Amino acid sequence: MWPNPKGPQPNRPQRFNPPAFTLGQISGTLTMIRAANATPTELATFSMRVARANGWNAARPTRRCPPIEHVIYVIKENRTYDQIFGDLPAGDGDTSLLFFPRPVTPNHHALAERFGLFDRFFVNAEVSTDGHNWSTASYATDYVQKTTPSQYSNRGRSYDYTGTNRDSLPEDDIAELEEFKKVGRMPALEIVWLPNDHTAGLRAGSPTPAVYMADNDLALGRWSKRSRKPRFGRPP
Repeated sequence: MWPNPKGPQPNRPQRFNPPAFTLGQISGTLTMIRAANATPTELATFSMRVARANGWNAARPTRRCPPIEHVIYVIKENRTYDQIFGDLPAGDGDTSLLFFPRPVTPNHHALAERFGLFDRFFVNAEVSTDGHNWSTASYATDYVQKTTPSQYSNRGRSYDYTGTNRDSLPEDDIAELEEFKKVGRMPALEIVWLPNDHTAGLRAGSPTPAVYMADNDLALGRWSKRSRKPRFGRPP
């Protein structure tokens, strides 16, 4: 079975079919609690229940590894494990779902084989808006959860997620990076978003999915080189 068998696939033209789209399979939920007239003691009990459910009050484990000075967190977009790594025998992959094998993604494969391969890695998000928040904060806010359906239903709402503000990126991002380079001091955490592996399906006038993915793989290899890691193979 293909994931979303009646939805868009990289190897055929895109078409919108709400029931086959992840967000279209969620009919909604409603949780009711008697909080309007709750006493301070009852509200505190609710807060403790939420804290336990999220693990906020759990004791932190003792650090066993030496502290890490810098982390470059590279975020990709809308690709499954099997679509890229289904051909790696070390993982629990499905070769029938493979779209972008090693000739298209040599850097992805080299990084996975050299530093670690994670399979059966499940996430909490349905679409990009909450997905990027889960990726960067391990949490999706009340604002994100409530506005995502209206944005994806094309009701005229702007895209206020994944680092954008009303469909636009802040104008001073590139200036901030140049200042870091000038003083020779980078933040401990840098987040890099490489979205071209999203592709455009077979949309007329757009590069093919394989070209999009190869371009994305090259960008990933270049970032690996900037991070003082060995340079890997170039995509065809």
